[in-house]
Amino acid sequence: MRNFSGIIVFFLLGIQTVFAQEPIDMLIKKYKHASEDSSKVLLLNKLALAFSDTNVDISTQYARQGLNLANKINYRYGIALSNRNLAYAFLQGNNFQPAINYYLICIKIYNEIGRFDQSAEAYNKIGEIYKSQGSQRQALDHFNKALQLAEQASSRYHKANALNNIGSIHFDETNYDQAYEYYLKSLMIREEIQDTIGMAASYNNVAEIYRLREEFDKALNLYEISIGMNKILDKQDWLAINYLNIGNVHLASNNYDEAFASFQKALEINQKIGNQKGIANSNIWLGNYYVKIKNPRKALELFRIALEIGRKHNYPRVVSASALGSSEAQSNMRNFDKALKFFKMHSSIDDSLFNVEKARQIAEMEARFEADRQKQELILKDQEIELYERNERIIRLQMIMAIGGLVLFIIIGLLMYGRQKGKIRKDRELMDKNREIHHTQQKLMKSELNIKNNELMNFALHIVQKNDFLQAVKNDLKIIKARCDEKEQPQKINELLLKVNQNLRMSTELEQFQKNVDQVNREFFHKLENKFPNLTENEKRLSALLRLNLSSKEIATLNNISIKAVEMGRYRLRKKILLETNDSLTDFLQKL
Repeated sequence: MRNFSGIIVFFLLGIQTVFAQEPIDMLIKKYKHASEDSSKVLLLNKLALAFSDTNVDISTQYARQGLNLANKINYRYGIALSNRNLAYAFLQGNNFQPAINYYLICIKIYNEIGRFDQSAEAYNKIGEIYKSQGSQRQALDHFNKALQLAEQASSRYHKANALNNIGSIHFDETNYDQAYEYYLKSLMIREEIQDTIGMAASYNNVAEIYRLREEFDKALNLYEISIGMNKILDKQDWLAINYLNIGNVHLASNNYDEAFASFQKALEINQKIGNQKGIANSNIWLGNYYVKIKNPRKALELFRIALEIGRKHNYPRVVSASALGSSEAQSNMRNFDKALKFFKMHSSIDDSLFNVEKARQIAEMEARFEADRQKQELILKDQEIELYERNERIIRLQMIMAIGGLVLFIIIGLLMYGRQKGKIRKDRELMDKNREIHHTQQKLMKSELNIKNNELMNFALHIVQKNDFLQAVKNDLKIIKARCDEKEQPQKINELLLKVNQNLRMSTELEQFQKNVDQVNREFFHKLENKFPNLTENEKRLSALLRLNLSSKEIATLNNISIKAVEMGRYRLRKKILLETNDSLTDFLQKL
């Protein structure tokens, strides 16, 4: 483990950050007297960037002027730069799709002129957009592209950003060991190139892993380093995040006074900079603090403030967390009816977020499937054209042979020789044709298997949702049993029975799903048995589900077991197939 404590003094005392930005009035003065050339394009883009955080409309206007002039004089770098600033302006206005489109345009031009470092930056931005929308797979794809281009351009700055972003995807998916590896790689590069802003973020990210591992001393050490750097950089929003994280550590350690002080600092900073989501989250954690110290009335007051902010600004996760905290506080006050009301609000929002996420995942899978299908169709069409042209060549060859045969009819020896030669050539062409047909059939079979796999994935996601529904019904029954009186119980139970009747086909679907798994993966199971004969039936089925790229959480929900049981199954499977620690189990099974 790296020792970070010795770095504190160096960074807090030795680093100076200088922000040199030309005043806007000076830029406007230069722009008015500039010639219609590349220098004016650069001035327009500097103005677009200067207004991007304060006035999106003016920023967009200057970027469009720069794009028009760059197109007029065919200044390729200026065209790319203008498209990048247009993308950033739309991103500031939360217009995500136009932002993505402009980033893709500038990437194309940057690649043409060899500016792969700038392409890497744009791919990182696109990945961040998809991540903010919950499209984790698409975000990861773009972060990986950014990493490849950064390595191609030998840009350590953009490589560190891509590694950090990939780590954040693993963090969101609770793959904390992988997240730690990527965060640490990013931090090491940022230290080497003295990227102070990046280091401040990386120390906080690595500390988050330690917090989740309950290595609280290490976490607090890194949080303090990050706080010191963010103070120098005047990153107030990041400081608030630091204090919230420190408060979580103290709350988990039952250090209530320290937890309160940290949450209060985060709230004061967020109020100062007007960060509404930060204010809401600070109140939520202060509410959790008051729940912990048995002061539910004060907790309810803070949860109410957070709930109002969440509703006003459409922050569904803030509303959900506020409702859950309110439910716990009301329960502590033995107001069970109100507690149930808030819990239903929390569950409803979580179910909605879950359905939106699943819909995005299904849409992504359908898009990938459609792209693969179109690609296969193009390949088949090319093969048909090639086969048709080959047949035409065969026909022409046969005609030539016929004419040659008539000419050589007089000479019997030459005729026999010509016929024998023609037969050999024809047989060879026929063998080539048969090989092509066989190859085409194999590709068609592979395409059909991909279709079945995608159908199977959609079916699995449907069953996961069913299992979550039944788990919710089970929880509701426990609540009815524990909290409802005898008069309310029949009515509540009838409501649950109606829901259960609508989902009774779950076992049939699960059985059909298993049959589909066995059918689609018959050849895969055969290879698996030949190569690893000591695998159990459960390990074979786990291999098939992993081959579908299902996460541990989805597999656990699908089989009605805990995530820990799935992780233990994955661990035993890796041991049996002798897979190296750094190798991906899913990639290995998909290539088998």
